[in-house]
Amino acid sequence: MSKPSTVNRIIEIGRSSIDDYVVEAIVGLQEGPGVVVLKGRGPYISKAVDVYNELQSRLGDGLELVGVEIGSEKKGRPKSYILISVRKKF
Repeated sequence: MSKPSTVNRIIEIGRSSIDDYVVEAIVGLQEGPGVVVLKGRGPYISKAVDVYNELQSRLGDGLELVGVEIGSEKKGRPKSYILISVRKKF
């Protein structure tokens, strides 16, 4: 994935509720024309996808998927991750 022009916020998905992350993402999208990145590691990969799906259902055509990156980080044991980059369309 190429580097987005401006990243407003990187949201690390963890134990909080999906709604908490959706609100945080919406606030990040309102901060300007940049990109919000949802990052889920290990068992939170599917939760990051759930957050994206909830954002899509709430914002509809106003949300643009910029890119998705999957990979693994090696800090001790390798841990898989997903990065979902989104921005407002208008």
